Amino acid sequence: MAWNQLARVISSVVVLSLSLFVPLAAAEPTSVPVAPVAVARSAPPSADDEKEALARVQLVYASRYAVKTPKGKAALARMIMRHAPAQRGTPAVEWVLLHEALRLGGESDEAEVVLLAIDRLAAMFSGVNVTEERRKALQHARSKPAVAALLTLLDMPDDARAAMVAGRWLAFSANRWDEALPLLRRIADEPALQAAAALDQPVAPPLPSAKAWAELAAKRRPGAGPRSAATPEQTGMRVRALALYRAALPALKGPDRQVADAAIADLEPQIPLAACDVDLVNLTAAQWDRLPYPIIPLVAKLDTTDVNLPLAAGEAVRVVPRPTDTWSFQVADSSKPLVTDWHGTEHIVNLILSGNTNGPSRVAVDLGLQGHPYGAVLMWVDPNHKLVAGIIAGPGRLMLGPASGHQSENGTSGSIRIKLVPLEDG
Repeated sequence: MAWNQLARVISSVVVLSLSLFVPLAAAEPTSVPVAPVAVARSAPPSADDEKEALARVQLVYASRYAVKTPKGKAALARMIMRHAPAQRGTPAVEWVLLHEALRLGGESDEAEVVLLAIDRLAAMFSGVNVTEERRKALQHARSKPAVAALLTLLDMPDDARAAMVAGRWLAFSANRWDEALPLLRRIADEPALQAAAALDQPVAPPLPSAKAWAELAAKRRPGAGPRSAATPEQTGMRVRALALYRAALPALKGPDRQVADAAIADLEPQIPLAACDVDLVNLTAAQWDRLPYPIIPLVAKLDTTDVNLPLAAGEAVRVVPRPTDTWSFQVADSSKPLVTDWHGTEHIVNLILSGNTNGPSRVAVDLGLQGHPYGAVLMWVDPNHKLVAGIIAGPGRLMLGPASGHQSENGTSGSIRIKLVPLEDG
């Protein structure tokens, strides 16, 4: 690379870094077809511009590119897809980001990312052949039944078996209903599924279709796991029903509006909430409950809870406590337990120390730990540097516990539940 090109790369990398991490507007996922926004497609960048943009992107994401595992590649592909829309004003960077998401998604078998990247490329740039891009990018993951079915349909669109497998995946896993519905309407051996898909037409009122998908989800058997976890198909049907009920609301009045409002209130808690669609710092307990991550209880009496999560250098997670959970500490200078949520509280006790030549002395002691509020949820990979729950990076093994040295305590009770959200998800 010529020196003037290198200078341009270095001088722009800070601006690119800031623009990539501008928060995007959070929104509930929707699967109701909407009219596409007309945009002027850009021409693909020149070879020199693409090379320069790739160098900039690789600098910004250097630590992410260092993780060569399929999991690391998948995480980077998803992150890049979220950041790409912020680069509409710099087409060469957007082009590179989308192609990198496409490449990484293919290498890590993330078919949903692959399809999204191709969609975005076709919408934003001229000359993109969607069929050929799919054919090329999905080859790596063709061992997956859904991907094999998608590839089959490229050459044999009337294949009934491929239509069934691909239609289910597109609808219930990828939330690509425009593409899925024509395939689902062909599944003659499942009349209820075919009937719900047949009701779901662009020109049809959304309320009957919403009701059909909600009822079909309710009739499906739940999967294994705690609290009878929903299967991906049940969740996908509920996502569709919720989106259709919301689409119907503006035209509804009286009893129909009440029915739709009740259905929405029933469906929402049953649908997992993507971490990128919520403010993880200020989320509600109901939102926390919908985050699709395992629940880990932290018990007040345990100084340290090992969550069995080693973090490599550059790898990070966010510790997200349930906002309304509390635990309590019975402090010697109080007749009532001190109850606190994960933020903790300031609490100072006066201790009497004996053994001095001048007799007993009174010392004020802050019961917190390492300067943190007493009872706060702490996290650490180094026990000498503990932090209040939030984002933490490796290297090291993640540990958690209360901000308490257990001085002047007569007992503890309760627990605070947490979830661990990979940084790329939130």
